[in-house]
Amino acid sequence: MSRSVSIDLRAIWQEFWPKARLLVLVGVPLIYLASGFYSIEMEQRGVLSRFGQVMNSNVPPGMHYRLPWPVDSIEVVNQVELQSTEVAYSQQGRDGRLQPDMITQRGDLAEMAYEIQYSITDPASYLNSANDIPTLIEFITTSELIDYVSQQQLEPLLASGRSMLQQDVRQRVQAALDEFNAGVNVTSILVHRLETPRSIRLQFDRLQIAPAEKRKLVQDAVAERTQKISAAKIAANQYVLEQKNYATKIIQNTKGEMDRFMLRADEINQSESADYLISKEYLQTMEKILSNAKTKIVTPS
Repeated sequence: MSRSVSIDLRAIWQEFWPKARLLVLVGVPLIYLASGFYSIEMEQRGVLSRFGQVMNSNVPPGMHYRLPWPVDSIEVVNQVELQSTEVAYSQQGRDGRLQPDMITQRGDLAEMAYEIQYSITDPASYLNSANDIPTLIEFITTSELIDYVSQQQLEPLLASGRSMLQQDVRQRVQAALDEFNAGVNVTSILVHRLETPRSIRLQFDRLQIAPAEKRKLVQDAVAERTQKISAAKIAANQYVLEQKNYATKIIQNTKGEMDRFMLRADEINQSESADYLISKEYLQTMEKILSNAKTKIVTPS
């Protein structure tokens, strides 16, 4: 049974092998040649190289053919699409690549987060000028921002100086990339966040509102001083008026007593019993004085 099976397989193989060999000899080259077809999308551009040498640096969208590997190679980039890289400078500092804060000309600290937008103008240069163009752009932009901020004051940067910063740094970055022949166009540098570090932000805010607080304290002090001076003047005038009224009353009472005394003296002098009346007045007067005085009579022991 096993011998008959082996004879049948050998017969099948002898019959199939010529057809399989023909299929291999014809099909494999066809598949190899067909592997040279490729397509480029509308938003893409291709770079065709032959044994490493660039043959076409800007292959347009559509279906194309190249010599199969290892003769030709094709690399595709998104030339039309706007590229974007966001960078948080303080995060780079926390990662140990840089210090966490930028330093201004006066020594103030500033935190920054920014976005780099660029497009690819030359796909061949973009692919061959450096191993990692996005990282190169990020490093150049960070370096230029550090240099720019180190020559500026913090207050203008926080207010109206942000637009000038973005324009100046974009031009610097573009010039540096042109020296590298990077094949990119930096369209904008967008600073999303530029502020003092959180550790000193409260102190900075207090410094900003200090003049207003000083003015308020001065105004409150002046108002309190004016109020107290006015109250003191009113109290002084009232006291002076009271003393004048008291003095007038004493003078009037004294004058009345003096008039009464003079009138009584005239009566006594005109009376026939003047001595008696004088003694009587004396005793009455002493009685009034002694009744109001605290006296203590001591007898000899």
